[in-house]
Amino acid sequence: TSDANRFEIIQLEGMEIERLEFLQNSKDRCEIILHWIQRLIVKSRSEGTITVEAPLLAMVFQQLSRGSVNIDDARKIREFPFPFPYAQMMTGMLLIHWVMTPFLMASLCDDWCWAGVLT
Repeated sequence: TSDANRFEIIQLEGMEIERLEFLQNSKDRCEIILHWIQRLIVKSRSEGTITVEAPLLAMVFQQLSRGSVNIDDARKIREFPFPFPYAQMMTGMLLIHWVMTPFLMASLCDDWCWAGVLT
């Protein structure tokens, strides 16, 4: 795997070896861990370990799903890079704008103060 997929895991004492091996060999680690967290929350709620009312629990699941959506959005950005010709064209147009604007403002404005402000 690449360095982007390697993160340090703190305190492995509570995790079983089989789960760690499964997580190491899987492709979508974030989704698996998110699923484990959701299962743990539901199990803890049904056993009475967590005594949280339903609306607060719904907000927790909503925040977890927002995190999952943000992970998917980040993956889309990583997998589909910005087109190089478009980036080059935008850089060229910004360079032309950067060079031409002071000259245009100097020729269009009567006072040099306004030319500096509008540039």
